[in-house]
Amino acid sequence: MQFILKNNSKKSFYFASLQSETASSLNLNDLSSIIYKKEEDLFYKSDAVIEILLQLDGAYPKLAFIIKLVPKRGRDFIYDQIARFRYDLFGKQDRCYLPVGSDEHLFLS
Repeated sequence: MQFILKNNSKKSFYFASLQSETASSLNLNDLSSIIYKKEEDLFYKSDAVIEILLQLDGAYPKLAFIIKLVPKRGRDFIYDQIARFRYDLFGKQDRCYLPVGSDEHLFLS
C-alpha cells in the first residue's frame, strides 16, 4: 500500500482493509491475497499486481507487460512464494500505516 502511494502521483487508488464494510460488500472469495477492483472487475494475486503496475509512475507499466508474458499459473506461484516470505524479504512493521493529510481520503471504511 505504501509502495502504491509513493509511486502513483495521480492518487487514483483507494484502499480498504479486508475487514472493512467496503470489502464485506464485495463478497470476496479470496481473502488471502491482494485484491484490486477496477470498475466491476475483481483481480486477484498476480493479475491484481499487473493491473496496479499499469497505473503507477515510471517504468512500472513496462514491468507489468514483462510480467504478463509469464503464464498465470507461474505468476501466481511466484506471487504465493513472495507472499509467504514477505516479512523475510521486506521486513515487518511494528504498527499499521495510518494515513495523514492528503492521503486520508484514499482510505475507505
